Amino acid sequence: MTASAPVPPPAPMAQIPLAAEAYTDPAARRADIKIFVEGYVQRLLNDADPVNQANAREELARATMEKGQPAQPAFLFEYAKLVNDALLPPLKGGKASMRQKLNIAIVTSRVAYVAENAALTPVAMELINDQHEPIVLWGIKAAGPIIKASVKMKPANGQQGAAPPILKAIVPAVLKHPSGEIYEEAYGALTTSGAPVVLDELMKVWENRLLQYRQGVPENASADARPVLTLTANQMWMSVLNQKAQRDRIMQMIMDQICLAARRADEPANKDKRDQLASVVKRTAEGIVVVALNQKLPDLQSAAEPATKINPENPPPKVAEFVIPVIPQAIQKAFPDVKPPQPAAAGVAQQPQ
Repeated sequence: MTASAPVPPPAPMAQIPLAAEAYTDPAARRADIKIFVEGYVQRLLNDADPVNQANAREELARATMEKGQPAQPAFLFEYAKLVNDALLPPLKGGKASMRQKLNIAIVTSRVAYVAENAALTPVAMELINDQHEPIVLWGIKAAGPIIKASVKMKPANGQQGAAPPILKAIVPAVLKHPSGEIYEEAYGALTTSGAPVVLDELMKVWENRLLQYRQGVPENASADARPVLTLTANQMWMSVLNQKAQRDRIMQMIMDQICLAARRADEPANKDKRDQLASVVKRTAEGIVVVALNQKLPDLQSAAEPATKINPENPPPKVAEFVIPVIPQAIQKAFPDVKPPQPAAAGVAQQPQ
């Protein structure tokens, strides 16, 4: 039998031009931008041509830049709207393949990162609500800059400070897909803005994450330093989180996290995760020191400082000795309404169902 001739790989297609005038006057050149976007989205959705599919992904993201810098807001808003309009139908129709959805999600995230406006909200919402975790992951990644822009906007009803729908979608997505990577991206999305409505959602995610510490050692434990460092920052603590109830809530979560992480670090079954747990203890202690300095609490500062010197790459034999009972006692002295840390459940690490 004669061997079949090798099939040559698809050749790169000609680039779709986008005139410089589209950047300076996007309203007048909207038709040109639309041709560019729709042309590349058509290639993006062609799973049979991975070469031009990848090129389309890069070109759609690259168009947000002008001469090496983010394009002007007027262009970015018009461009993001057209990208949203082109990417939404395949997701809404429910016929997009996994590869198509992943490419859509990557483009959405990369365009949203530069655009920093709310125009991509509909596509990002579809991604966040998808049933597949990789798509949700990219959707949450895209949500960060969209949330940042959305909370700055004045709603049509005039109720400034109301939570936009994309913000309220984060917690349900995390609860549905409670992996370490999802928590890490959720922390990232919810630390792009210091708006109270955003911080409240951040605390909900963090509170839920602490439930995993009670059952075992969560995936990507080192990511749990992020909410601490965000919520204890000088400006945040003094200007935004200035109510007693807010501060008590944060200090309760800090108390629970540093104690649970220290105890888990000393369990023999968690030997391979000691570096991550030691990092959580160290960074959480650093947040405690910032609070102590802000509030002029020298006893709390003294109690926490030894834990800030832990080397996560070479943790001490007993991490808990840097935490218990010194730090809990100091926190309760400074914040009397904070309760003692709850004990961790015995057993191996596991994820909540």
